[in-house]
Amino acid sequence: MKTLVIKKGDTGEAITAVLKRKGKAEKLTNKTVKFCMSNGLEAYAQVIDAENGIVMYPIEDTFFNELGFFSGEFKVTYEDGRVLSFPDGDFIPIRIIEGADGNG
Repeated sequence: MKTLVIKKGDTGEAITAVLKRKGKAEKLTNKTVKFCMSNGLEAYAQVIDAENGIVMYPIEDTFFNELGFFSGEFKVTYEDGRVLSFPDGDFIPIRIIEGADGNG
C-alpha cells in the first residue's frame, strides 16, 4: 500500500478510503465509522457514500504535528456491536514530514 505523505500543520487535506471486505465495498448504512492512528488519534469519520463504502477523515492539525511514520485504519461498528477494521489485513501507512519553512 502506498504511503500517504502529509506535511506537518496541513489541514486542507482529508484521508479518504473505500472500505472493502473480501474485495467488495462494505455497506455502511446505520454503521458508525472511526479513524484511528498509531499516534493516539481516534475520531469519527464521515461516511461520504454508505452504499459504496466511501469514508473520509478531515485532517486536524493537533494530531498531525508529530513527524514520523504512523499506521492508520478505519473501524466500523455494526448495529449489533461488532467492530471490524479496514483495510482488512493491513494498515494505511502515513508519513508526516516537515514543511518547506520548517514549521509545517
